Amino acid sequence: MDSAEFWRVVRRRARIPIVLMIAAVCAAFVFNTMSKPKYTATATVVARNLLTILKPLKFEELATSTSVAAHVRDQLRLSDSPEDLARRVRAAASQSALYRVSVTDTVPDRAISITNAISLEAARVYTDLAVGTLSTTAGQVDGERSSYRERYLTAAQRLLDYEALHPDVLIGSSGSETLPPDLQGQLLEQGATPSLQPLAPALATTDVRVESQFLALQLASRLAADAYHNFEAETAKNGVAAVANAHDYGAQVVDPAVVAEPDTSARRWRLVYAAVLAGLLGAGITFGREHIERRMRLAAMQRTLIGEAAPHEVSVARQ
Repeated sequence: MDSAEFWRVVRRRARIPIVLMIAAVCAAFVFNTMSKPKYTATATVVARNLLTILKPLKFEELATSTSVAAHVRDQLRLSDSPEDLARRVRAAASQSALYRVSVTDTVPDRAISITNAISLEAARVYTDLAVGTLSTTAGQVDGERSSYRERYLTAAQRLLDYEALHPDVLIGSSGSETLPPDLQGQLLEQGATPSLQPLAPALATTDVRVESQFLALQLASRLAADAYHNFEAETAKNGVAAVANAHDYGAQVVDPAVVAEPDTSARRWRLVYAAVLAGLLGAGITFGREHIERRMRLAAMQRTLIGEAAPHEVSVARQ
């Protein structure tokens, strides 16, 4: 089929795709009118990433993850599954460190609530992963601190109880004064580090068992005090590192969602898709019918030629 014949077919059968397109667009318009309108709320999040070693962590992937959606679902008590909720979340980078997080819902207020909850949760998880702490909270640190302090106090109390039962062991020894100055209620000078005083060179008692037990209790008290001090030093060091990393690598919501705009893009695209599909279907029907009719005309012409040739062959045979 050449181009001239192609346009001839199009002009002759153009009514088929046109009628189908009009019908499809009308059906899509009726569907848009009867369906519930959807609203989209958008929040802006800044996600800093100045550490090249952590670049594989992408905020947009984290915001659309099912783990974040599951936390928000439980927080807002939604009926949607985490997978369905995650599919309704969109996250895209607008500038170098700015991300737009949007959620579509049939209820405007719910769209705003979900968007803000998703943004806050994604920013929190992003910052926690960047700093390197999975879920370290102030409460957990206080719990660990209480555990170390209780361990020290138990060891110190045992030492004091033993000293009370054996007062002769204190003659010529420092006894409980071997504890760190800050744990004895004394104030350390600024910049000074707590140090344990050495054990006394000799004890007054001549009872080997008493001396051995006293030294064991004194050593346990010193080790508990060391563990307590090391924990405090490590906690302070981790806190400084967390603050430094959070400055260079973290996320926070800078523009929460306050309004939900009607989502008309889906309706427009539905009309466009209906028109395109109807046009393609009409074109297929048009050229399919043209092909079938051409085959039928060709078959009719062949039968006509065969019918005209048959009498001539009979007369030739008779001669």
